[in-house]
Amino acid sequence: MKRIINFWQSDYSVSPNISTIHVTPPCEGSFIPLPEDFDRNLIEILQREGINALYRHQWEAIQSITQSNHTIITTGPASGKSLCYMLPILERCLNNDHATALLLFPTKALTQDQYKNFLRLAPPVCTLLYQYMTAIRHLLKGLKYVRTPEFYSAIPICYTPPSCPIIPNGRNFFEG
Repeated sequence: MKRIINFWQSDYSVSPNISTIHVTPPCEGSFIPLPEDFDRNLIEILQREGINALYRHQWEAIQSITQSNHTIITTGPASGKSLCYMLPILERCLNNDHATALLLFPTKALTQDQYKNFLRLAPPVCTLLYQYMTAIRHLLKGLKYVRTPEFYSAIPICYTPPSCPIIPNGRNFFEG
């Protein structure tokens, strides 16, 4: 990193565009115990995954999201950003039969990756979610995959890349 910064500072085409360089040294993570007011099932799922505490940034993001605030999370790779949105969604779905969530990702690969992570955490809602993703795959391949309207209306969470936004139950999906 130091070599790159030195190069930028000495390069006449780059250096005039640099106003400040600040390097934050690494530090130990700050943890918060799993909140007692989390749904008991959610705490059990997290503990089964070996998660017994949240990073402070996760807890702050979850608080912001559950208060309906627009929230941006910027941390390094593998720092638990996905849990920041997954946990409020799971909490809502476990406590509200009409809750829904639409998750858009920029690529199909990221959609599938996040979907697989979600499956590990959400067994109660994921049987339908898995069947829905299978239906989408069949539809995209031009294969027939017949499901009843009740099947689609029961899906609480929809993962999709923007290139193929197929929303279960149409307009009613957004009423939860």
